[in-house]
Amino acid sequence: MMSVLLLALSIAHAQDSSAEAAAVDWKAQEAAEFEKPESTLSIEGGGSYTSGNTEFFLLTGKLAASHRFGRNKFTFGAGANFGASKIDANADGILSEGERTAGYKRNAGRFWGDLRYDRFLSPRDSLYFLVGAFRDVYAGYDWRTHEQIGYSRVIFRTEKPVGDPVAEGETQPTVKTELKSEIGVDYAQEDFVDGVDPNFDHFIAGRLMVSFLHQFSPATSFYDEVEIYESFFDVEDFRMVNEATFSTKLTDVISLKLSNVVLFDNVPVEGRRKVDQTTLITLVADLI
Repeated sequence: MMSVLLLALSIAHAQDSSAEAAAVDWKAQEAAEFEKPESTLSIEGGGSYTSGNTEFFLLTGKLAASHRFGRNKFTFGAGANFGASKIDANADGILSEGERTAGYKRNAGRFWGDLRYDRFLSPRDSLYFLVGAFRDVYAGYDWRTHEQIGYSRVIFRTEKPVGDPVAEGETQPTVKTELKSEIGVDYAQEDFVDGVDPNFDHFIAGRLMVSFLHQFSPATSFYDEVEIYESFFDVEDFRMVNEATFSTKLTDVISLKLSNVVLFDNVPVEGRRKVDQTTLITLVADLI
């Protein structure tokens, strides 16, 4: 009986030691994740210009930057879409000299910027706070500012080495797949263009975001992000943003990117449509 008891105690002690060792390994892995600061900086741009029988131009640009130190991360993003054309005012299918000399009339313009702070609870969990604003008179907004607070979670992440083994000291290429979700609250102050009554409103909503990233190779990836906003006070006031991108590296710094952004507002600003869609092909420079 004593020998059985001693055997049971030794097994329990071994299991406790293994569990403790695993816990230490996990903590060491987490510490290593936050030990080294990390920064990113990229710029993106594209455009189109036509002259002759028709005359128009479109310019688009984005900037994205982030800096993580320890469990803190700041992220900044800004962008603009701007377009104008010379208008066939009498709709006869021809730009007359008078219509050409009238100059360009703006027919697209959206400008936005966001600043976000994340406080990581673990490598996969964080609490975040965001402030941002955009201007889009064609969607009915002189200005729209908003603040968000919420929780972010990486549901799963896999990273696999690819290619032939590399020499010691070299970095092995990898491909990553990641599914991420966020839940929070968004509070917006909406200042509408002239002619909209009422001219100002508040929007308080719950926010749910799901994103998916898959790298087909170290150079080629697909990303899709869906944001859903549901008003706390009007169930009909439902909004959604979906951005899907496909990108491939041309060099170590330059990438070619195809993106499609859909903005849906079930209760749009008076006189506006529910859906805005933008499809772009741009060049992205990863500077850091």
